[in-house]
Order: sequence, then C-alpha cells, then structure tokens
Amino acid sequence: MFSWLAYGGVSSAVVLALLPSPAGVGDPVFPSYGNNGYQARHYAIDVTYRPADGLLTGVTAIQAYATESLSRFDLDLVLTATSVTVDGQPARFRQYVISGNGQHGGKLEVTPARSIRRHAAMTVVVRYAGTPEKLTIDGTNPWYRTPSGAVVEGAPEAAAWWFPSNDHLGDKADYSVSLTAPSDLVGVSTGSLVSQRTTNGWTTRRWRETAPIATYQVFAAFGNYRIITGHSATGIPLMYAISANPGPGGEAAKRDILHTGDVLDWLVRQWGPYPYASGGGVLTDNTWAGLETATHPIYGDYVWTDKFKKPFPQWNVVVHENAHQWFGDSVTPADWRYFWLSEGFATYSEWLWSEQHGNDSAATAFAQMWSRFPAGSPLWTIHIGALRDYPEWASGAAYFRGAMALQALRVRLGDATFFRLMRGWVALHRNGNVTTTQFTTLAERISGQDLTGFFQAWLYTPRRPDPTPENGIPVG
Repeated sequence: MFSWLAYGGVSSAVVLALLPSPAGVGDPVFPSYGNNGYQARHYAIDVTYRPADGLLTGVTAIQAYATESLSRFDLDLVLTATSVTVDGQPARFRQYVISGNGQHGGKLEVTPARSIRRHAAMTVVVRYAGTPEKLTIDGTNPWYRTPSGAVVEGAPEAAAWWFPSNDHLGDKADYSVSLTAPSDLVGVSTGSLVSQRTTNGWTTRRWRETAPIATYQVFAAFGNYRIITGHSATGIPLMYAISANPGPGGEAAKRDILHTGDVLDWLVRQWGPYPYASGGGVLTDNTWAGLETATHPIYGDYVWTDKFKKPFPQWNVVVHENAHQWFGDSVTPADWRYFWLSEGFATYSEWLWSEQHGNDSAATAFAQMWSRFPAGSPLWTIHIGALRDYPEWASGAAYFRGAMALQALRVRLGDATFFRLMRGWVALHRNGNVTTTQFTTLAERISGQDLTGFFQAWLYTPRRPDPTPENGIPVG
C-alpha cells in the first residue's frame, strides 16, 4: 500500500524520457529496502539534535554514480525533506511510505533537472527535518529517546530515521558524520573522532570512517557519555563511550565492554587483521541494545541483568558483536538472504572464544545445540543458505544452525584446512559483499573436496542433517 506524504522541489523544463528504476532493490527478504540505479560512494552527514523537543535537522551530501541511465531515482528517508539538489541544481522530489504485506519504508523520489547518464558521477544534497521518535512505520522505529539523549541503531534498518541513503547491504560507502547537540551532551558515531568545536553552547563532533560499510552499521548516539581512549595490546586504537546512567546492569556491562581490546586482539589471531582504524564500544542508557555497528558496537545494560536469559555467558555478546567487524561489517552479505554469513560466523566465534578460554569447546556447544534442537524442531525447516522471507530471517536459525554448520565443516575438513578457509574468506572479501555460493565454492577449492552433499544437508535441506561423518558429525 502506498500513501503520499509530501511533494516539493521545482519544476524542470527538461523532458525526461527515461524510465526510473522501481523502488527497492528486490531483496528476497526485504523487497522494499534500498534502491536501484545507482551506487553510493560517500555520505557526508551533518545533523543537529535538539533534546528539548526531539527535533533533528540535517543536511546530507551523497556522492554516487549511476549504474543505469536515470530520469529519477529513490532514496530511503522517513524524515521530511525540505530541499534536494542534484549536481548543484534544484530537483523535484516527493515522499511516500511503503506499508503493508510485511514490507515498509519511507522513500524520497528525486527527479533531477537533467537526466543522469549511465556511469556518470552525481552529488545529491538533501536538507530535511523531523522528530524521529514520532515516526513509526508498521511498528518499526529505531530511534530511542533515553534519559540523557537519544540513540539511533537497528537492523535491518535505521538510517532512514536520520539520513537519506540507499539503505541496503549491497550498497556500501564511506562516511563523514557531524553530530551537533547542546554542549552538555556528547555525540558519538561510527569511525574515528577527527574534530570537535563548541559555539554558543552547542558542540559539534565530526566522525570519519574511510572503509566502506553498509548503512545500518552507522549509528548516532547523543547522551551523557564519558569518553575513554586507549589501545589494545597489539596497538588497535580504542574509543569507549560509557553512559553515566546505564541501568542496573551497567557496572557488569562496563567491565566486559572495556575488555574489547583483548577480544579484538584474539579475533585478529583467529581471522586476520582488524578491518578498521578504530575499535571500542558504546554503553548507552537505552536498556535494550546490542548491535554490530561498525568500529564501535552498541550495547545496553539489559544483556547484563538477571532478566536476560541466553544460551551463553553474558560477556559473549562482546565477542559476538566484535566478531561481526569481520563477519557482517567488513565481509557483508550481498542481501539479507545470506544472513547466516554474518550471524552464524559471529556465533561460531563465540564458541571458539569459549573453547580457547577454559570453557566449553565448540564441539560441546555443537552437542548442546544438537540436543536443544531435536529432529522435527522448526529450526531445521529453515534454508539458511538462502533465506526466503522475514519469518525465516527472524527465526534464529541463521545464528544456531549457521554456527553448527561451521563446526561440522571444521570436523569434516580438519582444523588446518578449516581455519585456512576462514582466514582466506576474510582476506579475499574484505570490504566487499558475499553470497553463500561464494563461500561454498571457496570451501571446495581450498579443501579439494566435493562438499555438495555436506552443504545441501546443512544449508538447504528442511530437516536435521543425518549424523554421519560426511556431514561432519562424529558417529558414536
């Protein structure tokens, strides 16, 4: 269902004969997300947050290139656009919402004064404003007011509530983010802090990330944060933003999060060089949070409270979210079908951490999952190699069946070949997008084995794999 929200811009005398690309890239799980016709290269985001009434005003400049000839194109944006230019010329625009049938999103349709030629570079500048916390679409709103400010983060979407973008995994770009707020608040974002200035009681902090990342991996947090900096033992620069009022689990959360340097150094030994120039984490005063936002994962204290129950120790969330810096953030699924390449790999990293730190081995974790999910469990009905819809995406199968598949592959190939495969996967696809087929093909090339039956059983067959050595499950 479509409902028009706004229409603006200026008229153009140019006759536009070319057809636009349809809204949404056609992701099988989230068809309305993202946009065809162009690829973003750089986002320069400049937003000001007014906590007194929750107003966010912004201007974002997007450098992109056209992958096809365009008479018009879409951006993802929920806030209200007030002006749009393309290559310095005013453009016509209108906004609408996609809602219903399990799909939703806010779209900004832009008609430039002149058509964009295929392969041409373009710069799109959008000015916009709104109160993000009041803009909910089909129950979704990733903007959270907190006791001291606000946080915007979420998956599979968050960007549209604070900047216009091509909001899909397959379109990665680098970022400059400027956050302005009253000087009693600290604005934190993805990347490294490159400048800070205060004028008339308002402070602007500028963050920069030069590695390409997906839109949902970029965040903004405004609040009463204490900034702690340092380096890991191997020299990775670290920045922590710790809320002064995180909640009842805050002390335990702070303790574990401040060990991120140790976790990153361990992950480097497992998977190869750290993908970014900065690491660390953000402990918000939003009680519920835990997301692999690039460079600085976001956490809420709830994970560290007795109310939160999980099949692994609470500190494992730090391992999990930082493993995503390799699997999910740097090596990113091409679309949401391949979610297991992110979550299964991060979950398996937890199992390895446990194994190498005096707790349960990965084999024990596998056995526990095997027992927890007997034959007939809904988990085994999910084709994790290529998820088909939102219920499959949200089922948890990508986490647990995915990690189990990796442990079974390790048993099938042996440690030396398995870890050569995993490190080769990261090195080959650093800063890129990947599919399941690329992983299975690389596994066969590195191992020299025909793994067709193995991957069919673990990734595509809607039942529990047979407990055979060929499936990586020791008999007996």
